[in-house]
Amino acid sequence: MNAKSGSSVASGSRFGSLDFFRGVTMFFLIAESTEIYDHLVDPALKSTIIASIGMQFHHHPWNGLRFWDLIQPFFMFIVGAAMPFSFGRRWDRGDSWGVTFRHALLRSSLLLAFGVGLYCIEPGKLTFELWNVLAQLSFTYLVAFFDDETAGLVSDRLHTPPPRAYRNPLPFLAGAWFRSALHSGP
Repeated sequence: MNAKSGSSVASGSRFGSLDFFRGVTMFFLIAESTEIYDHLVDPALKSTIIASIGMQFHHHPWNGLRFWDLIQPFFMFIVGAAMPFSFGRRWDRGDSWGVTFRHALLRSSLLLAFGVGLYCIEPGKLTFELWNVLAQLSFTYLVAFFDDETAGLVSDRLHTPPPRAYRNPLPFLAGAWFRSALHSGP
């Protein structure tokens, strides 16, 4: 327990498990940029365990699920899991809702700029491919920020952090799961 703020998370501390998960996900992406996964599915390796593993690092053409299809949801999970802790830490140090919102807006804008910018390199012209992970995160980051506000993680008063009871992300995560389970389509 941090005596200064009453927080159970020490100032400047990180969540090792979340950082590890982020690092492993980034490792898979970096390995993909080296084209190593293409070598794993080389026709010479057909019908081997190596080819079967290699297929897990390519998107399935339409139906089905492979490991590689989970990379984008992993990033969404990582960002969503980190947000309540990040906002709680900012409020513990005295940041107002407005300062936190400006930070979320800046982060969202940077993610969108990087997402669009990175996809302009290959075609050599400005293209708006909003299906990439960074562009999607830019949008969902702001949506989640305001969803946190409506869920009670942000105080109704614009310059006061929420009560301590709302800073535990588990009830929010359980509520989000329940809400998605109720509205999960046919």
